[in-house]
Amino acid sequence: MKKVMLVDDEILIRESIRECVDWEKEGFIYCGDAPDGELALPLIEQQLPDILITDIKMPFMDGLELSSVVRQRLPQIKIIILSGHNDFQYAQTALRLGVEDYCLKPFSSADLIQLLHAVSVRIDEEQRLKRRYAYTPEKLFADLCGGLIGTAAAIEAADQLELQLTAPYYAVAILSL
Repeated sequence: MKKVMLVDDEILIRESIRECVDWEKEGFIYCGDAPDGELALPLIEQQLPDILITDIKMPFMDGLELSSVVRQRLPQIKIIILSGHNDFQYAQTALRLGVEDYCLKPFSSADLIQLLHAVSVRIDEEQRLKRRYAYTPEKLFADLCGGLIGTAAAIEAADQLELQLTAPYYAVAILSL
């Protein structure tokens, strides 16, 4: 089940979304909400939701700023922007940040559920592709030593494994037992 977090400064919207969806039945876990990006960020880092739904206009840290920070720190999280503003500039900025979707308020619970399922399918597809081409640290090391993988592919594989491959200098030790 995918974890979903909501960030919106309007308490009625947060309560409405929290209550109108049967999260478990739909295959999701509602892992929390916050009234603005500043309060949401530590919760996001703690809960690590798969999907973040955020309002675009909020006090302190708005949805675009939050999306930018989340995209840098936790790029695997999929972001859905909610907006009461039909402004192309907001949508354009959101798309540049790499959000998954831009949803105009008001919307129905059915619209939200459909959107969440579409994002969930994209997450599953990305995970399936990663598993298909996944490296283990041992295989990556062997391919690097054997010259079987190029620099760009090695850096990408190391990123997926959360290994730091780039450095100012390297030391290698090869042991034979």
